[in-house]
Amino acid sequence: EAVGEEAMIAISATSYIAHLLNAGVAETLYRLVDATKQGRRKLFVAADPKMTSYLKYHVADVTDGTTEDTPMLWHIPKAGGTSVKHLLGCLGLTQASGLGEKGALPDSLRVVKVSSGAKYVNVNVATLPGISNARDLNLIGSGLADAVVTPLIARASKVLFSTERGHRARIFTIFRHPVERAESMFAYLSKAYWEPTYDPSLANMTIEEYAISVKAESNWMVRMLNDDPPNVDKRHLEVAKLVVKEKIVVGLMSNMTESVERFYKLFGWEHGEWNPCEDQVLFGGGSNSNEHEKLSETSEGWKLLAARNSMDVELFEYAVKVFEEQKTALFSNL
Repeated sequence: EAVGEEAMIAISATSYIAHLLNAGVAETLYRLVDATKQGRRKLFVAADPKMTSYLKYHVADVTDGTTEDTPMLWHIPKAGGTSVKHLLGCLGLTQASGLGEKGALPDSLRVVKVSSGAKYVNVNVATLPGISNARDLNLIGSGLADAVVTPLIARASKVLFSTERGHRARIFTIFRHPVERAESMFAYLSKAYWEPTYDPSLANMTIEEYAISVKAESNWMVRMLNDDPPNVDKRHLEVAKLVVKEKIVVGLMSNMTESVERFYKLFGWEHGEWNPCEDQVLFGGGSNSNEHEKLSETSEGWKLLAARNSMDVELFEYAVKVFEEQKTALFSNL
């Protein structure tokens, strides 16, 4: 196969460096040359992505967590995460989430109780500045939070947690099909005037227009599990699958009750009959839900959203398989 002058220069450089250094470096550089031949970059491309060291070492594997690890809910938007947050409140657990005090970042930690009776630490770990602030205030070391809730689990794992005993995270989440999430997000943000992300312009768009606009998400889950790089490809998808398999206790919005029962068992949260609070959350219509017309899988809107989120769709399908595998491995007596 003919290669360009730049690729030949890179091959020569590879051979020389391999002679001076070692075959491991050479293998990496040959991958760079291959990328050059494919026209993705000029001479240098990023190395293959791997699970970040902080997800690897600051987060317990699904099979080796302890009661000293802090439960961390990966809050995937419009996938049932708000319902799980409300269930934490039903259990009387104190959570650190996105419900910090309004205004400037706090300079000390305290627990606040909202009108529903739920308890929160006064930090906002749904934002990067809020996560850094929580670290500076020693959120995990304080022991005030029974659970952490954030969409930014890679960054939270890096900044808030460590390898130190009692300072690791244990991740759980609820997955939902990415197209269903996207259409729910579209319907919700077009009318949720109370949300910071409210966008009234969406009310004048069709779902098809939304799907091809910059307003729609693109493989959000894969991005978050790779600490939100500017671009993602199949390599990042494989990393995301590895994180799901090794680090996340999987729940499904389509099987919410069993998912919640698994979480309760995993973390040792008391559970007999559902109390009225839990019953309302699980069977009363869902928290933060919104009514909208559902797309059929043969519709143009569905196809466009699926194409835009193709890696997230594949990751979701993989998570469904992991959900079944974990039933046997972790929850066989449920």
